[in-house]
Amino acid sequence: TSGEGSGDETDAISSAMAAPVPSLPPTDDTLSGHPTAQALASTFKLVYRLSKRQENDSLFRRQKFIETLCLTSLALVRQYRVAANLEGPGGVNLAEIVVHALGALKNISQDEGNQKMLTSVGALAAVIEMTEAVYDRSRKEDPAGVSTARAKQQGSYIDWRVQAIVQVTIVLRNLAAHGPTREQFAIFGGIEAIGPILRDYLYNQEITLNIVRVLAQLCTYKDLASEIEKEEGVLARLRDCIDLHENVAPLLVRAGYVLAYICSTSDDARDATAKDGGLERVLQKYNSFFEVMKRRWKREKEASADEKSSSEGGAKAGAKSNDVYEVIMRVTRLLANIAMKEEWGVKVGSDDFVVEDVLAFLEDAPFEKREELMLNLLGLLSNISYYGKSATALWRRCDRLCAIASAYSCVRNDEAVVEALRLISNIAITLKGEGEGEEGGEDEEEQKAAAKALIDEGGLEAVFLLLDHNNMTVVYHALGALINAVASPLLSPAFVEFEMGARLGELLERLDMADAKQLPVMKLTIQCLSNVLASSKNLLKAEHVREMVPICKDVKKYAETLMTSEAAESEEIDTEMLHWTEESAALVVAAMEAFLENAPPAPDSEWEELPMP
Repeated sequence: TSGEGSGDETDAISSAMAAPVPSLPPTDDTLSGHPTAQALASTFKLVYRLSKRQENDSLFRRQKFIETLCLTSLALVRQYRVAANLEGPGGVNLAEIVVHALGALKNISQDEGNQKMLTSVGALAAVIEMTEAVYDRSRKEDPAGVSTARAKQQGSYIDWRVQAIVQVTIVLRNLAAHGPTREQFAIFGGIEAIGPILRDYLYNQEITLNIVRVLAQLCTYKDLASEIEKEEGVLARLRDCIDLHENVAPLLVRAGYVLAYICSTSDDARDATAKDGGLERVLQKYNSFFEVMKRRWKREKEASADEKSSSEGGAKAGAKSNDVYEVIMRVTRLLANIAMKEEWGVKVGSDDFVVEDVLAFLEDAPFEKREELMLNLLGLLSNISYYGKSATALWRRCDRLCAIASAYSCVRNDEAVVEALRLISNIAITLKGEGEGEEGGEDEEEQKAAAKALIDEGGLEAVFLLLDHNNMTVVYHALGALINAVASPLLSPAFVEFEMGARLGELLERLDMADAKQLPVMKLTIQCLSNVLASSKNLLKAEHVREMVPICKDVKKYAETLMTSEAAESEEIDTEMLHWTEESAALVVAAMEAFLENAPPAPDSEWEELPMP
């Protein structure tokens, strides 16, 4: 063909479609001496060559060639699967013809319009069958004989069987990029087809990357994550990618993404990824990746403000740098999700190298420079901090953890603030109450040091101030941290200087009782009041309690009304939470009234001026 987009190309495509598809030899025969061998080779080489040009995508679609190509390729691959010999006359190899046919499908399926057409003609089922066929053929010994041996000696040998797997997995990757096609993967057994290939070709970077890209497209779609999890050995092989392909950033990023997503909701997935020494290997690689990232970060800090002299090399270095950060981010999220199961979370939290690296980076790097990475690092810390002193490496550095939690509770990113509040909440839970541990012992001193750090660094003050935040998710986590902090005798005295009752009363007042979405915040506010009244009455002032009594009565009435509403009957609202809120509000009112019996009476006018919610 001549120049790009020429009429010759249109004519060539039309001719290739108009020509009858060469008949294939019987399945029990070979290509050797068959008159169609050369015709097959020529046809598919031509189609492959034409498909490589992006401007021809619409021509293939307009000429309705796609369905014909799918059917012809399927017939060819079926023959390829069972042929006794792949060699034909004149050096023609059936595997090579298959590669050109699948290569054409690969090129054509990169176009979004062609993806839609492939979906409409049911191409995915055919491609999955072709995937199974080329994998099945790759496992058979090919008696190619002298020609293959000579090619190997001359250095010109190409394993067409492996190339066929490369091409077909790219076709799958392209089809997985089209949303409507994804749900068909489970219907036609797509996960079962690629699972064995991932197992047997894990060493092959190109094939593995193609499959991991497919899984990355599928894992977030409907029930396909559970299908991936159930496929034997897939999660373990994805984990092994981190070890085997440590220098292939795109592969590491996607494997980490798939594993992290599936491990976010499943203990079985966490076990499959972490067992048999898997977690230890991931931690070792994580340490290695972190060393690379620290060196890169150090160079970035030391770099001159004037980068003009190094702008040419800077682009490439910057790309590599971003790869390092992206890999760390994905593996961090994976570790954070694995750590959601205690057995593995304690191991992660007891790894000195991991804990030190994460703390040091959060202390050193500005949040604004690498927001997503920093969020994942904070998430990892908050997850392992849940296990308290069992996470030995983290607890030994609790003063630094408190400083980080306090600092990140003040950044202008609500997700980071929530993670910081989770950290503060977990630290507060870990601090023992009175009478626990040996008095004057090392454990008691550690707890006092941790409490002092949290107070001195402003963490508790931040919790209190965040009750005024306009994002109710932040308020909810601030209340959770406050409840746990108030319950600790080491922390609760720090709240004496704050107007606890006034602030909680103001929060209840500004909650919109018409918005059922704010019910969880209302519940935690009542719970916090209940805990304070039960154990730390010195944090409340009588005038604030008097103001809160009618507000809490209104909360009780609101919960009672809501329980009989249509929303509760249709299960749009958590009725169990409503019931708890109603009962707790009644108990809080009774406790406050009992509290006021021992307090100085208020002037009658004060009750008249109470603001209503």
